Amino acid sequence: MRVRDLRYAIGVDLSALRTTVALGVEDKGHLRIMSEVSEPTVKTGDKDAVIKQVINLIRKVCKPDMLKKVVGIGIGCAGILDIKRGLIVRSPNLKVTNIPVRDVISEVFGCEVKILNDCTAGVLGEKFYGCGRPYANVAYVSIETGIGGGVITDGHLLLGKDGNAVEVGHVTIKYDSPLICSCGKRGHWEAYSSEKGIPNFFKLFLKNMQRHRLNDSIFSDLLMNREANISTKLIFNAARKRDYIAKKFVDELNKINAAGLAIIINAYDPEIVTLGGRLFIDNVDLLFKPLIKYVHEYVTNRIPTIKVTPLNDKTTIYGILALIFHGIP
Repeated sequence: MRVRDLRYAIGVDLSALRTTVALGVEDKGHLRIMSEVSEPTVKTGDKDAVIKQVINLIRKVCKPDMLKKVVGIGIGCAGILDIKRGLIVRSPNLKVTNIPVRDVISEVFGCEVKILNDCTAGVLGEKFYGCGRPYANVAYVSIETGIGGGVITDGHLLLGKDGNAVEVGHVTIKYDSPLICSCGKRGHWEAYSSEKGIPNFFKLFLKNMQRHRLNDSIFSDLLMNREANISTKLIFNAARKRDYIAKKFVDELNKINAAGLAIIINAYDPEIVTLGGRLFIDNVDLLFKPLIKYVHEYVTNRIPTIKVTPLNDKTTIYGILALIFHGIP
């Protein structure tokens, strides 16, 4: 392929914490990121501010002369979507509703714009550029601010009526749980194992610990102060230092993650599952091997290959670029 025949696309990862925009080029099935910009996602509750941020980042990553060579723009969004109308219908973490992101971006840049759930895009990234290339049945799970997933079954991407299929973070782990998910519902996987949910789950976990065991933990003093900030990072670092309470908690967390993963394996029967998301990747030393150990206790189907994504924190970007270059399988 001659240089002038190369196809360019812009991918946007609009997540709860950061918005990342990348210019990609594909040559003979290989994707190369030409340039990339990223900044914290605006959380003003103003839908216009969200769209304006995306527009500004696109202009930063791609100069006007290069825009003429762009075949499309893809946007991977966290939250509930209506992909037929190109809307972010609701995103609890962005605190906005009914953002007409597709139509506004398309009008500004004069090219086709497609949107997908960020984790649905993630499984496309795995299928075209990651571990999923040899397989017709692929699942991807992301554990970070929230928990999400994407599935390709018999070569077809699962979307659902509005584009919100495989919202695995919102499967119910415990129907009468006191823990409330960011979506407002009770007992979801995300309420337990996401970065936002873990501190709340940890406090609940401590209530059920025998009091004398707290003396063996750095958290005994913190519990005396109800306003103490017990973060996910603090818990994981304590587990690495072999703190008794932290280790017990992470073990419980891995059982819940294994149960959540088993739901996907039992429901969709994938050949391979890849795991990603910033929280998971940053703590893979604590979360991966135990999860593999426990998943056998919950799965009825033959266990698939389970791997950490090779795409690191760019799974959504790779997937949304694959959407532009290859469409929906």
